[in-house]
This record gives sequence, structure tokens and C-alpha cells, in this order.
Amino acid sequence: MQALTEPCPAARHDTRSAYMYGCRCPAAREAQRLYVKRRKVNRQPPGLVDATGTIRRIQALRAIGWPISTLPVHNERIPRLTYVRADTAERVKTFYDTHSMTPGPSQRARTCGRQYAPPLAWDEDTIDDPTAEPYRKGTPLPANFVDEVKVIRLLQGERIKTSQDEKREAVRRLHGAGLSRTEMSKRLRMSGRAINQALRKAA
Repeated sequence: MQALTEPCPAARHDTRSAYMYGCRCPAAREAQRLYVKRRKVNRQPPGLVDATGTIRRIQALRAIGWPISTLPVHNERIPRLTYVRADTAERVKTFYDTHSMTPGPSQRARTCGRQYAPPLAWDEDTIDDPTAEPYRKGTPLPANFVDEVKVIRLLQGERIKTSQDEKREAVRRLHGAGLSRTEMSKRLRMSGRAINQALRKAA
């Protein structure tokens, strides 16, 4: 076991579980990298890659003022997709790597993207991981932060940890799609009372 330079909340330091508890030693990082790689290989359709990193990079760029029209994408629906073409993901990553530390030209994009995690909230070890949380120590969360990846996973019926704002956004979208309260309750595994509260606050 490799010694750490500062206290670590994980009981071990060489597994993905340790990584999820905050350990960032090399062995834990490698275990997490292999997990993400295997997840993509086992679940993605041929020719496509998981959209998590692409979505988060686009949102992070919008948060600092880069509108969709300036990004190297041809499908503005990407923030609603589960998978994207590998070449699209690579173009977005290249643009992100070049522009993520430079404020964009659009105040409107910055305003519309203020609920998204900015580039400084992610690093290359977490941005592509669907289970990762944004924001490092010392970086404040926006009051109404919504992780689009988690909303998509909620809509697909996955059991994941989410914020109330993310649950409300999922309820809002299902309501807009015409689902009944009973259907929404079943899909999101929320009580009828919670659905009604979410609808009132999302109105």
C-alpha cells in the first residue's frame, strides 16, 4: 500500500471503492480508469462512446461563456443523449482542452450555463465517470446546480444518488412528455407526494 501525503477517508488505497471515498493515490486512480473503460466497452453500441464526458465538457464550456454555436458539434441534442459518435467526443475534448481556461465571448451562454459545473470543477480523472461528483474542495456549488448526466440516468430508471433539483428536473421533463403522476412515480421511484411537490416547485 502506498503511503499518502495527507489523511485519506478511504480504509484502503488501491481499489475503485477507495477512489469513490476520495482516495486519489495512483492505484486507486488506475482501478477507477479500468472500471470506466470496461463499462464503456461492455455497454456502448458499436461506433459510439458514452456521452458523459462530452455532455459535461459542453456544459462546462457554456458555464464560462462558450455558446453551442461555437463548439465543434453538429447535433445540439447532445446534452440529451446517452451515447455520441467517437469522433464527436474527440472534437469536443480537443476544443475543451484548448478553451476550458479561457472565458468565452457570450454573456448569454454564461447566464444560461450558470447552473452547470465549470471546468475547474472537473479533472481528467473524473469528467468521464458517470458516478463522479463535480467540484473539488473549496469550489462552491451553484444554488440550482443540475448534473445533466444524472438527470438522464434518472429518466432511464437507474437508482442513483441525486439532488432535489435533479429530481425536480426529471419530473419536469416526464411531465412535459405527458406521463401521469403514477407513471412518473414508478419510473423515478418517488412517492406520489414527492412527485406533487416537485411539480409545484418546477412550475
